[in-house]
Amino acid sequence: MTAVALTTVAWWLWQGWYEPLVLTGALVVLVVVSRRRKAAAIRDAGLTARAEYEHRLSLAGDPRGMFGRYPPVQAGWHPDPWNPRLMRYFDGAVWTTHSVWR
Repeated sequence: MTAVALTTVAWWLWQGWYEPLVLTGALVVLVVVSRRRKAAAIRDAGLTARAEYEHRLSLAGDPRGMFGRYPPVQAGWHPDPWNPRLMRYFDGAVWTTHSVWR
C-alpha cells in the first residue's frame, strides 16, 4: 500500500498535479485526526465509566472503591521478598524484622 501511494505521489509530482496532491493530503490528515479523536473518546468513556463505578463502590463503603483494581496487601505472614525460604510479617505498611522458616 505504501509503495502504491509513493508511486502515485511521484507520478502526480512529475505530471505537475499539485492541487489533487494537496487535496488528497488534506483528506488523509482529516481521516487520521478523526480516527484518533474517536479512539480517544472511546478510551475516555471507558475511564469515566470505571471511575464512576469505583466512586459508587466507595460511597457504599466497599474497599474496592477506595483502592480500585489493586487493593493494598493485607497484614499477615507473606513470603519474604529477599529470602524465599523465609516468611516475613507485613503489618500493612512496612515489612517487619519478624521472620520464620517456611
